[in-house]
Amino acid sequence: KRILYRKGRFRIHEWNFAIGSISLVFSVLLLCSCGTSVQIKALVPGMINLEGCRTVAVASVKPYDYHRSEFMSGRYGDSRDVPESIRSSSPAFTPFVVDEVAAEMSRSLERALDQGFYTIIGTTQTDSYITDSELLGYSETAMLGKRGADVLITASIDDMFYEEFVDSEEEETPSGYSQMKYSLNQRAEMVLSYKVKNTLTGEEIDFGVLNGTYPFNRYERYYRTHITSLPAEAAWSESSISYLRVKEPVDMFKEIIRSFSEELTARLTPHYETSYLTLMRNRPEVDTLKEAYELVEKGQLQKAYDIFIREWKNSHHFPSGYNAAILEMSLGRYSQAYVLAGEVWSVTGEDSASKLQKHIAETENNRNSALKQMRD
Repeated sequence: KRILYRKGRFRIHEWNFAIGSISLVFSVLLLCSCGTSVQIKALVPGMINLEGCRTVAVASVKPYDYHRSEFMSGRYGDSRDVPESIRSSSPAFTPFVVDEVAAEMSRSLERALDQGFYTIIGTTQTDSYITDSELLGYSETAMLGKRGADVLITASIDDMFYEEFVDSEEEETPSGYSQMKYSLNQRAEMVLSYKVKNTLTGEEIDFGVLNGTYPFNRYERYYRTHITSLPAEAAWSESSISYLRVKEPVDMFKEIIRSFSEELTARLTPHYETSYLTLMRNRPEVDTLKEAYELVEKGQLQKAYDIFIREWKNSHHFPSGYNAAILEMSLGRYSQAYVLAGEVWSVTGEDSASKLQKHIAETENNRNSALKQMRD
């Protein structure tokens, strides 16, 4: 295998602090193997309690400190195997890409915090206040405090890395022809750091570093030929050239930004998470319950609940009581759902009812913690 072309940047420094990673998981709880699922949209607290914060100021994210000397383009192997338009293409990393990624991260940071619980002072206004603070001799936090913000959030992109290369490999087909396989490989990485400061005291409430990677994409294309040394004009067509840059670097960084946004939401603000609970099957089968499952599919949860709870009270049919508790939870009636799940467990002795009751209790505790964060 030969490396025909490589473009990328070699790191010139090493990080001397720990890079943290937070994962936001939208859990899918499958208590049965398959069947009808019910969506549970539950309020959960932020990992960091912002202590009664009502107004958040978000500064623009500082772009990566781009230095052209840090980037390097090169090619390996016979340059005839790579079309001229690829060999002479401009670097994938440019100041424009760096600035565009920072601007997208700024917008994403605002969206991450704007979950309906805080008043957000956007980046344009916050940046203006920070500029005023320099002119008037105030600290950034003091100026934002005067403008009504409880906390100031700043962030910077501390590292960006992009690499792409094309390699080739000769293969022999069953018919005896030589076949060349050309592959494009792409990878992107980015590091974001952020700080949350109390505007009243200037103290740092939270600091974090997020590390994101868009893993290697590999795209392959085959060309058949009688010769093993393939001229560029035989190997590449206009369509294959456009194929080479399958995903633009800026789009790869935006995918990383999307994951950062989820992590920041989970860490810094109360928010809603979605999970799915699967209803138990109608076993032993009760004819009158068929309608209840159909109503769930149509989104008519209260009517479905009425049918399930009636059957549970009449016959202690385990799936009916279990499903009624799930629907009660989905309708936001956590206390009633908890009591019902406990009743089903007490009557039937089924472990799955006990597990459901514990899950309901955990969900309600999370909601109460989130509400407390919003009231403090």
